[in-house]
Order: sequence, then structure tokens, then C-alpha cells
Amino acid sequence: MRRRSSVELLGTSEHSRNRPIRRRSSIESSSVESSSVESSPRRTPVENVSEEHESNRPTIVRRRSSAELKQRRRVSVDNAPEEQQNNRPPLMRRRSSVELLPSRRSSIELQSVAPSVESLPTPEKGLQPFTIPSLITSTATKSDPNQKVGLAFRKTGGANTVIIDGITPTSPFQGSDLRAGHEILCINGQRVRTARSAAEVVRESRNSLTLVVSNAIRPPGAMYTMVSIADHRHQDVSSLSKKDNDVAGMYFKMKNGLVQLMKVDEDSPVVATSMKVGDFILAVNGKVVGSVSKVVDAFVDSAREEFVPVLYFNMRSLRATLVDTNIGDRWEKEWSDDYDECTILSPGSPGPLILRFKEDGRCDLVDPSQKSNDKTPVVSPDHPLQPVVEAINYGIICLLSAIREGVKIASSSNGRNASKSPSRIQEVKQRGNDKLAEMLDSGLLTEEEYRAIKSRLLASKLV
Repeated sequence: MRRRSSVELLGTSEHSRNRPIRRRSSIESSSVESSSVESSPRRTPVENVSEEHESNRPTIVRRRSSAELKQRRRVSVDNAPEEQQNNRPPLMRRRSSVELLPSRRSSIELQSVAPSVESLPTPEKGLQPFTIPSLITSTATKSDPNQKVGLAFRKTGGANTVIIDGITPTSPFQGSDLRAGHEILCINGQRVRTARSAAEVVRESRNSLTLVVSNAIRPPGAMYTMVSIADHRHQDVSSLSKKDNDVAGMYFKMKNGLVQLMKVDEDSPVVATSMKVGDFILAVNGKVVGSVSKVVDAFVDSAREEFVPVLYFNMRSLRATLVDTNIGDRWEKEWSDDYDECTILSPGSPGPLILRFKEDGRCDLVDPSQKSNDKTPVVSPDHPLQPVVEAINYGIICLLSAIREGVKIASSSNGRNASKSPSRIQEVKQRGNDKLAEMLDSGLLTEEEYRAIKSRLLASKLV
């Protein structure tokens, strides 16, 4: 019998003495002996085991070294032998080096493969419908020019976004529909883009303040701009008519279930704004628009107003965000002026590639160096960047679908709330006043009771 260590003798029980003794390798013995002061044995790295002992090690307990594991992780599928690639299961067949590059995560969870379809469908697993905000207009009167209005402003989120940070209990706006978190669009007709400018407009006002705010968080990529229909030089406001698809030099069409700005005349008032051809119109003057006719109607109805707030979805911002998220910073990127093409170049690559965005919103990967009779020489489906292109396209599908569903929900809500329109409310008010006057004339109410009821109704804004 071989000599056993003190640790083995101390740990031997009556039951273990009756079991056959297995021959231990020198590496096992050394690891056990060194563990007399440790709670768990520390094994010697496998690469230090002698060839003889390594050959005697049972196969089922053989441990790969850390170097082996790292080497296996570093092997790229693109560099694997062709035979191994052909035998790889379909779900793991090709993972390009681009997929392994570190990239920033976005709030949009993208799947790695997008469905191959001709038009943008509703994804099976996409985003929840976005809330399309509406506008609130609130007016308060100062008791004197130096009165504090009790509003605090703060700049937040993207550029030119100012929100109400708080309303004091003594504010003349206390009890109004304004809430902390509402985005301020304009004060007394002036567009405000910083908290400082908002405070200055409030301070300089003498008598009254009128705030126009957005009551909900905008969908990602959506932004407001102010359009003045009265600035359309070649068209009198009174002559505006409700045409099929254009108003004030703006032409619209339906695309992917949303209203898209298709064309703009050189003298159109929208030229001076941030809205561009290809963007989607979500709301005009607080009215959610789900069709071309509703967009035209909303602009015509708001034609006499100095500025008309328009909520639109910026396709350029969406494309840039998705490309940056999925490709990362290791590729050089250069966008065209219209953001419909992005030229990308990887260090060490033979030449640039182009991400070309189509009319339906999705993009193709184009190699300009390829000789082809076709005007769009799309690269082969097995190109390492194709999974990235598919992820970008699927992100576009998800976001447009969530916005489209949000517009649909808001449009149906507007229909259900038609009975609450200003004309309907005015009609109810008039009927209430007539009923009170009738009760006064018939003697059911005294003059004092009539005035008391009327004052209470006025205080509650019902008449």
C-alpha cells in the first residue's frame, strides 16, 4: 500500500476504509496535501500536468485550462475551416465580427433577424403603442405687473425642451390643467427653447400670461415645430380650401399607416422650420391626424393663427440613432444631406459600403465598387454586415408600428370625445342658461337664488 497523507488519514471513516482505494496521481496528491489549511482544494493548472498523468486522467473529469477556454472564445466563425462551418447548427451558423463588436444599448430591444416582406408590417414582438400628446392652453391674469406667477421651469431631454418644474400653491395657475412635467411650447405666442427665456417672457409680461403646453412625453424621434400658414406669400388665408392632399405648399401622402410630408414648395412656410420632406405628421395644433384629409383640415382650420404647433416624427433622427447603436464607433460614418444614405468605412477594409434607405423606410447594404447593370448593387446576403442591416430594419419596423398604433388609438379617442368639442360644450351651456331663465320667469327661483346658482356655475366653469 502507498503512503497516505495526514489529511487522508484524518478524513478516513469506517465506511471509507472498506472501499477499494483508487490510485491517485501525483497532481491529485499534491493538491490534497496543500489543502490542509484551506476549506477547498486549489487545483494546479492542467497545463502543468505531466504527459503520463494527463493520459491517466478520466475523460469525464478532464478540465480545460483557462488558456484553452479563452482561445476557444476568441476563434471567429469566419476563420473556422469550411467543414466546421457546414456542420454548425443553423441558429449558430455565422456570427460576423461586427456582431461581436461592443455597441451601446438603446431603449429599443431589437431582434437579430428581420422578416423579409415588401411593406412594413406589425411585428409580432414589438413596442407598446406610444402616447401621442395633445395641447393644453392655459391663461392667468396678474393682479399687478410685478406679481410672481409661481412657475418654475427646467430644460430637460433633448435640445429645445423646456418643462414646468413646479407650480406653487399661490400661483394663479393653481387649479388649472397645467402640471409639473408638461412641455412648454410657447408663452404669450413666443416660442421658448430654454428655461431662462421662459422666465424672461413671464417676467416681462404685464397683464396676462397664456401658456401652450404639451401634456405628455413625446415618442422617441418626435418633435414640435411652429408653422405660420399666414406667411404663405402666394396664398391668401381666406382663400385656403380643403384640397385632396396639399395645403400652403405642403403635399402629403399615406405611408406605412402614417401621413408623410411628400413634397414642399419653395415658398411654403414649412421651409423655414425643422420639418423636412419624408417626415411623418402626427398632430396639428393638438389634433392627432391619422389621414391626409385630417392634416389638410387641421391646417385650414388653424390658418388665421399666428403659429400652428405641429408634432412630427423625424426619420433622420431615427436612422442615425439605429445606425450608431448597431454599428458602433469603430466604423467611420458619413451621412448625406437628406439622411437617406450613410457611407461606412471600417479600418483596414478595401473600400466603403453604403447604407441606402428606401422609400418604405428600410435600408439595403450597397457596395459601390461592384460592377452591375442594376442601379443598386446590393451586397450578398452572407456579408458580415447583413445581420446589422436586418437589426436596423427591424428597429424601424418596431418604432413606426408603435407610433402608428398610438396615432390610431388617439384618433379613435378623438372620435369618442366628439361630444366634448367646444361647439357641443357651448350648446350645453346655452341650454343651462335658458333653463335657469325659465325657472326664474316661472317663479320657481327668486332673483337672489338665480344669481347664487349662476355664480356657482360660473365658478365651476359650466356656464
